[in-house]
Amino acid sequence: MEDSSHDHLQILGQLALEYEQKQKELQKIIQDADPDRILQQLVFRAELTTDHFRSAQRVLLTLLCATDENRKDEVKKAAIALCRCFDEMRILFQSLADRSYKIQK
Repeated sequence: MEDSSHDHLQILGQLALEYEQKQKELQKIIQDADPDRILQQLVFRAELTTDHFRSAQRVLLTLLCATDENRKDEVKKAAIALCRCFDEMRILFQSLADRSYKIQK
């Protein structure tokens, strides 16, 4: 059980490092970009991220069907929470992008 816990901590640590790296890369892109194209680039990246997430979501939900019955409900709740959080972030981003686009026009 300890090995599994350690693996989770390593994964979370790696995800945190990747998050920080992606945030720095995006800031650099925004600084160097033509201001008129920033929104377009952000929307493109959001669509790409959504596609990647939906692919992973399908795999996760498929694996859920193969999960041990004793833990199936717990895994299902976690998967649903993850999907809802992503959807909420996507909705927030899209609302902000739509508003910014209207302001630019």
